Amino acid sequence: IVDGDTAEPPREEVAAELVLFVRETVRELGERRASGFLKKFYGWYLGGRFPKPFKQELLQLASIEEVERRLIAAAPGAIPILERLEAEIPSGDEVTLELPVSIYGGG
Repeated sequence: IVDGDTAEPPREEVAAELVLFVRETVRELGERRASGFLKKFYGWYLGGRFPKPFKQELLQLASIEEVERRLIAAAPGAIPILERLEAEIPSGDEVTLELPVSIYGGG
């Protein structure tokens, strides 16, 4: 909450942040380890902005790539936001995942 702003962020922004988190987690842990680890975050990140059946669907998908595709399909406006977020990530081998907690919270 900044300056009393309690408005919920748009679902596109939340989807973009989750895709970025997924990609960074896969980069750090590898897809096999990241796949199970990430499942506990889908509902938390997406909160009440996406319907429960959608969150359940993400848990059933066979690959991280499918999860990303489904998130983008549900919120196509996330693409430019994701590109901006990725551009802000420092590059280099010394960068490691810090597993950020979303500023949007769960719900």
